Amino acid sequence: MRELPQSLLEKIGKWAEAGTRPKLADRARHVNRKRAVVESFFSFCDKPPTQVNAADVLAWREQLETSGLAPKSVYDQISVLASFFASRGRRFNPAASARPPKPDTYQGPPKDETLPVEQLRSLLAEMRSKAGLSEGELRDKRDYAMLLLFMVTDTSREALTRLDISDVNFVGEVLHVRYYGLVEARYRKKEVAEREEIVVEPEIIEAVRIYLAATGRAGRTKGPLWVGHAQGQRDTEPLTAHALIINLKRHAANAGVERVELFKLRRTYRAQLKERVDAQTLIERKALIEDLTRPGKPGR
Repeated sequence: MRELPQSLLEKIGKWAEAGTRPKLADRARHVNRKRAVVESFFSFCDKPPTQVNAADVLAWREQLETSGLAPKSVYDQISVLASFFASRGRRFNPAASARPPKPDTYQGPPKDETLPVEQLRSLLAEMRSKAGLSEGELRDKRDYAMLLLFMVTDTSREALTRLDISDVNFVGEVLHVRYYGLVEARYRKKEVAEREEIVVEPEIIEAVRIYLAATGRAGRTKGPLWVGHAQGQRDTEPLTAHALIINLKRHAANAGVERVELFKLRRTYRAQLKERVDAQTLIERKALIEDLTRPGKPGR
């Protein structure tokens, strides 16, 4: 690995900035990732951009594959490199010809679809304990409410973090959620709002209400539902999806749970729900949430 010339670093930086949408959520992280990928290649290759050929990219690809990266990660990194070369105006793109076929969504080493239920129980109990009903840090109250809401809905993590206070409405024990997604419409992507109406366990309703009350926003009708609570952040700055994952890993480490993935938590919850005799009743769903969030209480 070599130190890259300042002129090349500046070209990579300008390309990464120009090729990233200005209003993209968590934009700085995307820019830094693009820069890191391209800089990593040139440190490996030790050639200027004009002298790079397909064999150089193939050698880098082989290194990525033998390092244990998943096929999708290898494909994504070489795609980023291909984008850089495309911006240089070269007639031949060495990265495009060396790029592997696009992998299937689930290609790669087999993964467990769920967590052991004891690990989910430990994680939720740890988060509930940190959140507390009257004390506890604001971010702990937020993370606990977010995770519970994610488990029982079908929303993506990006849509979850983008929820506005006006998107969530409690009517008795029914939660109305409006979230946004991108759909293909006449060869372009269009953002549309979708509504989901679900029966929600009282534990979840209470967790969301406690969080809003603790942040002094219980009476507000608009603004981000979930906000960052780092020093200096205002309560108008929404939490990013990346921050949600980082916070989840922090809670998992505290609970002694390794290699946690957000969607595994949802699958584990639903797998447990299916094992109940009458999983669709609110009584059973409430019992499951109580069982998962309160260690020492016997399951049903």
